[in-house]
Parts: sequence; C-alpha cells; structure tokens
Amino acid sequence: MTDTAPDVPSLLPLAQRTRLAGGPRLTTPIGDAANGRHIVWHRWAPDVPAVDAPPVVLFHGGSGSWTHWVKNIVPLLDAGRRVLAVDLPGFGDSDPPEGGTDADAMVAPLAAGLGALLGGEPVDLVGFSLGGAMALRLAPLLNPARIDLIAPGAPLHLGDFLPRMAGAPVFRAARYPVLLRTLTAAQALGFRTLPDRALDMLFAGAAEGDRALLADPARRALLLAAIRGSLAARRAAYLAEVTDYVRRWKVRLPERVPLTIWQGEADTWVTPEM
Repeated sequence: MTDTAPDVPSLLPLAQRTRLAGGPRLTTPIGDAANGRHIVWHRWAPDVPAVDAPPVVLFHGGSGSWTHWVKNIVPLLDAGRRVLAVDLPGFGDSDPPEGGTDADAMVAPLAAGLGALLGGEPVDLVGFSLGGAMALRLAPLLNPARIDLIAPGAPLHLGDFLPRMAGAPVFRAARYPVLLRTLTAAQALGFRTLPDRALDMLFAGAAEGDRALLADPARRALLLAAIRGSLAARRAAYLAEVTDYVRRWKVRLPERVPLTIWQGEADTWVTPEM
C-alpha cells in the first residue's frame, strides 16, 4: 500500500487544491499481490471529525476517475466526514481487474480493498452514474449505513430511455459488439485528430447547461483528457462499462439500508425516467 499525494486538477481554486493535495494516494492489490495490479484510492480526514459518522466512499461515473468528485470532497470534509474516493478498476490510475473488465469483475477487488482500508466498519456509499451501479453491486458485501445514488444508470431493458439520452448512438451500438468496437475506434480517431470538434459533437444532444460547461478552457481540457484516455489506454474498460448499460442485471440490497436517488430533472445523459 503506497502513500503519496494525489494529482489534483488545476481548475479548482488554490485553497481547495491545497486541501485535496493533502490526502494520501493509496493502493490495494487486485487478486494476488505478485501480479502487480492495484486499485488506486484517495483518502482525506476532516480537521474536526463528526461524532459517529461513517466514512463516505465515492464511486465515479463512466470514463472518469476520482476527479469527478473534486468539488464535493471539501464540503464533506467541512461537514466532518472522512472521505475515500476510488479510481474504479480499469479507469484513472487503477489497473484493470483480472478475469475481464466488466462491472462484475470489479466487485471482489473493490470489496477486498475497502476491507483492507476500513476494516469492515459501516460506510456511506455514494455512486455517480455508472458508479451507482457499482455501489449497488458492492452493498451486499459491505456494511453500508446508507446509499446515495446520483443520476444512476439503469439497465436499458427496463424502459424506452434511448430517445431522450444524449449518448443514444453509443448505447444503441452497444447491443452489437462489432458495431460498438467500430464506433469506438472512429471516436478515438476523431478525438486524436480533431479533439475540439469531436467534443462538441459528443455534447450536441446534451442539455444547454452541460454544453455551457465546454466554454471553460480548464474543464474542456479535463474532459478531453478523460475521454481520450477512455478511448485509448482504457478502451477495454470503456467498452465493458457501455455494454453494462444494455445487459440485464439485478442485485438484492441488504434490508433496512436507507437509499436515496438524486436526479436532475433536465439531465439528458441519465434521464429521470431511468
């Protein structure tokens, strides 16, 4: 297990970057430690801990990393909460899991990593988008005090969601593996040769507020870096997460665990109906 400072995005104010940089970057093994594969975690502790408050574990969304949460971590610390944010296996700085890159292959190493870092104490699980699906899969193996899902993705077979989704072309292609691989290769070429044009096309069907985010050069650069990484170095994980949207899955949650779903009424990436 390593203990180094995280690489904090430059778009944040200096005071927030300084606080985030003070949290150690930790690793836990994936399977046999001898294989050299690791999950990367980032941990922060508040100056004044809240009494009897369990740690908050954050699971990022698709094509992302722990940096999805950079604007949420400091408020959690100010509320006295301990925070643990992960790069899901195959994303960010984490290695892919053994035995495949789909969501099911991530569960065991994530559960083992949380056990090593937290020792089985109760936790609050918070998942964004596809990270919500991961939080649900992990809940039966952990000791959750509560679960919060932010714009969680639901399996597409549960409803006719695609006509209102900004990413509809990709998820339609995900039903056909060869078509999805071809489309992803074309996207990778576009983001390599005409990145700004490709990013604008990707957001063409998004809500106005989402498109407005692209006007910020720092945020635009962060999005481009994340997407290019997903389509190149982390393409296998990206293909697996997209395919997860179109396959059938379900999970039985522990009884009497409070669960809250947070959803934006104008969200077109994960529509409210999902």
